[in-house]
Amino acid sequence: MEVSHSTFRKLRQAADLTQASIAKALDVPLGAKVKRWDRGGRPRWRHMPDLARFFKRDLAEAVRLFWNETVEDLCECGCGGRKDFPDYDGAQHLSVKLPCEGCGEREIRTYRKMDGHAKLCRDCSFAARGKAPPRPSFPVTCVSYQLPGMTVPHFACPEPHQTRIRPSRLKNYPGSKILRSGRTSDDGVHTFVNEAEGKYRCNRCAGVMELFRAREKRAKDFWSKAKPADNVPMIRNATQLKDLEKECFTLSYKDKSGTVVKFNPDLEKGRRKKKKTWPLRGKPVQRKHRLKMYRRWQGTNATVKGLCLIPGCGKLVLSPGKTPRYVHMKCFNEWQRERGLNGKYNPLSTLTERRKRGGQVNPKKLRRDYDWTKRYQLGESYGDIAKASGVAKNAVVKGIKRIMDHRPELELVPQTLHPQVSLLWSPRIPIQVYEK
Repeated sequence: MEVSHSTFRKLRQAADLTQASIAKALDVPLGAKVKRWDRGGRPRWRHMPDLARFFKRDLAEAVRLFWNETVEDLCECGCGGRKDFPDYDGAQHLSVKLPCEGCGEREIRTYRKMDGHAKLCRDCSFAARGKAPPRPSFPVTCVSYQLPGMTVPHFACPEPHQTRIRPSRLKNYPGSKILRSGRTSDDGVHTFVNEAEGKYRCNRCAGVMELFRAREKRAKDFWSKAKPADNVPMIRNATQLKDLEKECFTLSYKDKSGTVVKFNPDLEKGRRKKKKTWPLRGKPVQRKHRLKMYRRWQGTNATVKGLCLIPGCGKLVLSPGKTPRYVHMKCFNEWQRERGLNGKYNPLSTLTERRKRGGQVNPKKLRRDYDWTKRYQLGESYGDIAKASGVAKNAVVKGIKRIMDHRPELELVPQTLHPQVSLLWSPRIPIQVYEK
């Protein structure tokens, strides 16, 4: 049965409340919850106590208003059961409790209304089919993991590091390593479950140990192939493993086909992804130098915020952070001194209002033009930049000219961005200098 459209809406309108205010007070989504309730949807049981307190109603009365059901009423199907508060947070109906026809001692709680209700409790149902009832779940606590050299155990699983396992679930326990080997004791590495002591090692903690042993095996195998005459170092802790891996990165060997093999486990597994950057064209010597200059240029990532709003400036506003910036601080302080404010009043609102008038500056286009200018200063031509960006060559020329006309001085930008701005003022790097 669906609730009347006016039930929730009448209570809300009688209290002179809006949908947004109720959503904020109950900390629930506006569209997915409150608007649906306002159209006649049933609130779930988890929200019912909060709704009763909010509208200052009794819980049983709130159930009658929002679900159109009354506690202790007889079930409609004629089973003889009576309705009661549910014990399931997602319920949208009252549960029905009725005594078991087999033992008469236990109460059955059910929510199904279309196919009738169960007449036997769990144990009586299994006994009627000639089966033994399953044993209840038992609590277990994770014993953590401890790498070699660690004095304190660590956890990879979230707190409280406890769970409950049903005996029937042990056959299909995640990882399926426990029952395959019948492991009930702790060997310090693998997963196990000990029901008597209430301990187990989860797959996350066991995975850390497996990863450590896999890294150790990979490094030792590479060392034995790169230095067959030397003994493989002993690994007693995580620090020694890191040192061995660092040394393996400096080694290489030739396989049977004559190919030089280097130690790079990340690329072998495909875990490292290359970052997308603008293409570096030209000969290998040119690409190497441009990449070196680009890294020097990059330093702290600069974000173009727009053009300075102070009258008479109009230069680029650069900042390494995500906070909106409208002016240079040096220009802003001088502008305040000229007006005789001396920092007592912050008239940024008047500047932002003035920004809304006339032609608007698009920060996205300025960032695009700024990126084109960096590539042009590092030696790329207008044609290469236009081809890589998919625009006309004339647009690249105009964008670079706009940035060069509005490039700021060093004293107007933060000190971390001085290397980038100094390269804006330096002459363009000619390609012919690095050709061989």
